[in-house]
Amino acid sequence: MRLTHRFAVRLPILKVIAMLFVLELVSQVSEAATYYVGKNGSESYSCWQAQSPETPVLRVGVGIQCLNPGDTLMVGGGTYFEMIGPFMYIPSGTPDAPITIMANPGETVVLQMPYDGPMDYPLFDLYLLSNITISGFVFDGAGWAGNATQFEESSNIRFENNEIRNARYNGILVGANYNTFVGNNVHANGGYGMYLVGGFNTIEGNEFHRNGYFGIVGYSQTDSLRENTVRTNLVHNNGQFAYYPGILMGGYRNQIYNNTIWSENGPAIEIGYGYYPTEISVFGNTIYGDHWQEIVVDWGYDIYVYGNSISPLSAVSEALFTR
Repeated sequence: MRLTHRFAVRLPILKVIAMLFVLELVSQVSEAATYYVGKNGSESYSCWQAQSPETPVLRVGVGIQCLNPGDTLMVGGGTYFEMIGPFMYIPSGTPDAPITIMANPGETVVLQMPYDGPMDYPLFDLYLLSNITISGFVFDGAGWAGNATQFEESSNIRFENNEIRNARYNGILVGANYNTFVGNNVHANGGYGMYLVGGFNTIEGNEFHRNGYFGIVGYSQTDSLRENTVRTNLVHNNGQFAYYPGILMGGYRNQIYNNTIWSENGPAIEIGYGYYPTEISVFGNTIYGDHWQEIVVDWGYDIYVYGNSISPLSAVSEALFTR
């Protein structure tokens, strides 16, 4: 009986020790890692070697394929002639362990469309991915990529402090939900600075300027364009090729507020485009400089425009619609 009793006591203790050992192994295996890409890298370096800045891999696309949830890819200065997209393996992060792909702080890292790549394809395309931060890059379409950056059916992507330029069509195409675009410089694209189709996205603190047509367009022929927030952006000098507005928005419950807009060839803001524009709010924006019109509401239902600072007042076309 004593022997049985002694084993009854010791067995739970042994189980606890074993469990702690397993948890320690899992912790070691899942510990977040940093991988490096550099112009001084090599095609022959492994992912294991790429965890040292002294032995980086040579290409961004190779470094991305080393990543697991929680990991960081640090890319050194230089120009990388690569396309990134769903033709290759790109991992997702998790809510608790997002993946970070970033330029080395203080260095200029350019991802440029290769001239032997297919014309009009996107330079950087995230499809069916989630929980990734992309930070600090220059995305250069080089007049060859259709869209410089493209996000489709992806979520919880944070796209921050990048420069996006020289696409044939759009600097940023967003056919995705629940993403954040903050602090980006989007300019010199042949079509739109941003083409927004998805919902529940935040577009904050970016600069959209000198794009061929619109700075920001929200348009969809379905009800996918909904509950986006466009705030504290600088929008100016777009419509290089036509008299188009700085911001054009349709959809459902989208908000445009606290932006500063100037020197657009068309209206500063225009509402009433696409699939049943409904419950759109435009408020707290600062608009100045020469425009064809300032705020135009073409059509829609429950469109609210109020509290905007507009100069000169003689150019105002501002209205409150509660139809």
